[in-house]
Amino acid sequence: HYASVFDTVEVNATFYRLPKRETVRSWADQVPDGFLFAVKGSRYLTHMRRLRDMKTGLGRFWERLEPMIDAGKLGPVLWQLPERFERADETLAAALADPVMAADARGRSMEFAPASAAAVARYVGDALSAPDAVVARARALLATE
Repeated sequence: HYASVFDTVEVNATFYRLPKRETVRSWADQVPDGFLFAVKGSRYLTHMRRLRDMKTGLGRFWERLEPMIDAGKLGPVLWQLPERFERADETLAAALADPVMAADARGRSMEFAPASAAAVARYVGDALSAPDAVVARARALLATE
């Protein structure tokens, strides 16, 4: 019923645990053409790896989403960073330039929690102005400036 009213949904489950490929295939099969899933990036990559050494984890993440990608139903990926993520220009630049991340033509969205928003928003705004990036969203940024 949801897909008959809306044309997209955010999948929060991918933040906490990588779904099985069969589950992702089932999600994609249950919605009509034109429906998109906006999925959250893995918490393992953002909160534990803190955007460092992501190659293996990114590969695993994209592999699980392949049925959705193949069906043309994967929309943007939201990378929610930890509340206490310190500004680290080199780390952010490396993550955004990662070949696997950069090849994602659907777009990326970086979400910063209030404590880290002011520290990194200006840098990320510049970094995400590259053609392969879609949007940077600093949650509660207006409240901190």
